Amino acid sequence: MLGLVEELKTLPDRCVLNGELVADEDDRLGDVFSVARAIAAGKCHLLSVMAFDLLVCEGEDLRRMPLIDRKALLNELAERANLPCLSYVLGFVDGDVLFETMDKLGHEGVVSKRTSSKYRSGRTRDWLKIKTPVVSRKWWKFPVSALRACEVSVPQAARSRGIGSMG
Repeated sequence: MLGLVEELKTLPDRCVLNGELVADEDDRLGDVFSVARAIAAGKCHLLSVMAFDLLVCEGEDLRRMPLIDRKALLNELAERANLPCLSYVLGFVDGDVLFETMDKLGHEGVVSKRTSSKYRSGRTRDWLKIKTPVVSRKWWKFPVSALRACEVSVPQAARSRGIGSMG
């Protein structure tokens, strides 16, 4: 089985995903520290990417497209790629159930976005991050991560392959 980076290199050239690196511990997604634990223990086979958005595909900048259209393209990309290390989120109908589930699992929270919104870096009125009560009582901050699968010509994007933090 290919490693995470090698698998992701099989995606189309000049492809930028917005997502998070996650670790699957005991058949469930772990907490914010599970990625660090997996890496420290040499269990990188537990790592995968949870993709939320597709920003660039085959060199085409998709950030001006509505989120719902970018998610459809992400779905197509993930289905074609068929990579075990890549999961994706299309959306959820019942935000209350999702939020309660994330709280019970001890996850950070939920980000809600307008399906008609274009992608913009930073905070906008088109999205809302709601932290779960269990997490908002904790003292640590959580990084938002993104994967840079290959070189892109997007402003502020890194020019090398690999994994990087976007915030």
